[in-house]
Amino acid sequence: DIWQPGLQNLLITSLSNSEGLSVRQFETMDKILGGAQNPNYASITPSFASNTALRLKANTVITGSILKSGDRIQIISNLMDSRTEEIYKSYNVACKKEDDFFVRIDSLSKLIMNFLEIRGFKQKYSQFELKSIFTSSATAFKYYIQGRIFHGQLEYKSAAVHYINAIQADTGFIAPMLMLSYVYGDEGKAEESKKWVYRAYRKIDSMPLEIQLQIR
Repeated sequence: DIWQPGLQNLLITSLSNSEGLSVRQFETMDKILGGAQNPNYASITPSFASNTALRLKANTVITGSILKSGDRIQIISNLMDSRTEEIYKSYNVACKKEDDFFVRIDSLSKLIMNFLEIRGFKQKYSQFELKSIFTSSATAFKYYIQGRIFHGQLEYKSAAVHYINAIQADTGFIAPMLMLSYVYGDEGKAEESKKWVYRAYRKIDSMPLEIQLQIR
């Protein structure tokens, strides 16, 4: 109960720094949920959370809990679709000392922010068929989208720059490596095209099956 308002405020402050997210403030949520007169947040049902989010025109509800056993603290966070009440992503963060609590919350905030920003990009640019594109970096994903836009306009040099920026932001991001191979292939640069295919292939074992099939 002591940490709960602090955790909410930290998440809201962190997520509010995102240009791609619109976040409801703590005072708004506290007022709707009853503030100090309703301290039992554990009693809030998914339906109540969903209806509250819809009233606020929010697409996603972040719910969760803080558990403590001895010196171990566990933070569980669920992202729920406000319309379907489906939990589409969960995070479980643990720390051993109370001093680490806020450091771990900062890490959790970044995970959630990147995930939501990427989800927003996928919805906005659905024409690119992005369901099988995997990265945990919203910055890398944004560069990749920009590369796809330039690529579609046959502006190969600009596309290549953005794909390379995406890889620099996430060195394990396979999709821009494959697209670089296509770019250089279209430009007739066979050696450069092969280089990026081989670089993607070296990471094949860590990729989901659908990405492995793309590489092969």
